[in-house]
Amino acid sequence: MPKRLSPKCPKRFEDFRHFFSPDRQSEVFALSHVANEAIDIMRGTLEKNEVTIELNIKKDANIRGYFNEFSQVLINLINNTIDAFCNNKIKNRLIYIEIDTLGLGDAIIKVCDNAGGIESTILDKIFEPYFTTKHASAGTGLGLYMSKMIINNSMQGFIVAENCNDGVCFTITIPSVKE
Repeated sequence: MPKRLSPKCPKRFEDFRHFFSPDRQSEVFALSHVANEAIDIMRGTLEKNEVTIELNIKKDANIRGYFNEFSQVLINLINNTIDAFCNNKIKNRLIYIEIDTLGLGDAIIKVCDNAGGIESTILDKIFEPYFTTKHASAGTGLGLYMSKMIINNSMQGFIVAENCNDGVCFTITIPSVKE
């Protein structure tokens, strides 16, 4: 049953404050580089939880933004999927990440899984602050909210989630940088 947590900010929320600091410098980086970095960081957790991860680079793109923030978004999506695999007792666990571009100069990265999807009654609420389906001791309800803020505000893009193929697919669209 989904829970809405109290708006009292746990210490973990303080860790996000530096994401919105005016002193940080944006940089140009390839989506493939940040995806590989996030996968490398999560490799031990993926192996421990018997999760197969596939990265398909149809067409790589450079974007301008904040590498560490974007990496944190991908790590958050991967961690949420691992939780869903465990909660739903999924045996053949797959996370599929696809990188591509649109003709309009946008870069796309999709993070999809086969973890059972998100109840349609709550799908439109998952990016709200303090909204969680986890027990209060296991989640703050801030991960997807902060991910959306990073994508929207720091990367000038957007993120959407939809159920598909026995799982959920998060699609992140960001303006690409001309090479």
